[in-house]
Amino acid sequence: MNNTIRLGILLAVLLVAGNTTWAQESSGLTITDTRVIPGSVGLGESIQIFSKVSHPLGKRAIMRVAATVFHGNKITTLPRMFDDGTHGDHTPDDGLYSLIVDEALKPGQCKIIIYAVDKDRNEIESEPLFYTIE
Repeated sequence: MNNTIRLGILLAVLLVAGNTTWAQESSGLTITDTRVIPGSVGLGESIQIFSKVSHPLGKRAIMRVAATVFHGNKITTLPRMFDDGTHGDHTPDDGLYSLIVDEALKPGQCKIIIYAVDKDRNEIESEPLFYTIE
């Protein structure tokens, strides 16, 4: 193998290694401290969902925090949770995302999964949260 080909292979390996390192650094997206309050509601009442979302590169690396509610055969996508002091969020920019959810008028067990996506399009999901509509 001549030196030009060896140099080309070495550069390709270094580029791949460099990209892998960046991907590992930017994929530290985490979801912790998820909760739903209250755990049981009456018909027509609302719940509030909370989730702490963080990224090693800071809040600006987080593109979206969202949730999906599963209630029987019905699936409701909630495209955005907030960390701006609105929609039930108590303190802006503290990394704790929240949302007030108006309840369906049908009793049963509900499941919520929270999703977070960073600027590199890495996506993670929370463990399921459960609550009951009585």
